[in-house]
Amino acid sequence: MAEIKSTLEIIMEKSKNLTLTEEEKEKIKKKEISDKLAGAFNKYLDGVIDLEGLVALLEEGSEKERRWAREALIENMLRHISIEDENEKLLAALDHVFPDTSRVREAFEKFRKDLLRQREAHARRFRDELASRGISGGAVIPNLKAYSPWIDALEKLEHSFKEDVGHHLYRLVETG
Repeated sequence: MAEIKSTLEIIMEKSKNLTLTEEEKEKIKKKEISDKLAGAFNKYLDGVIDLEGLVALLEEGSEKERRWAREALIENMLRHISIEDENEKLLAALDHVFPDTSRVREAFEKFRKDLLRQREAHARRFRDELASRGISGGAVIPNLKAYSPWIDALEKLEHSFKEDVGHHLYRLVETG
């Protein structure tokens, strides 16, 4: 009577003579490093590990692997930065890993100033719209989170912020 084989056994049997190319091995290693760094980065943001623990992970392996780790750090930062947040933990990590983060900090500052300027302009515009409908007074505080022109402007500003900061972050990886 013939033996019944599982799918896994059939796959293992057919692939026993196959080997990975160097490119495939490299891709797997890069993904492994990226996943490991993503987990450590989340732990850093949550306060489970400190900055030194994150930096130690970035310094493991060959030069190529350290570059992949720095790229993964940048990708994680871009997922977590927001123009409305302080982002101090992200900037502290950058300062520890890269020698000169001044352009990134300048971009952060430029966008923060623009955010404040636009927020005030939209709040003024919203107050004027409310006043034109007979809603005014010292107790009226416009809720910008419910004001669609502000929501649209903030979305555009956030997109530009991430694009500009991302450009500077990737330049850090290229230069050091």
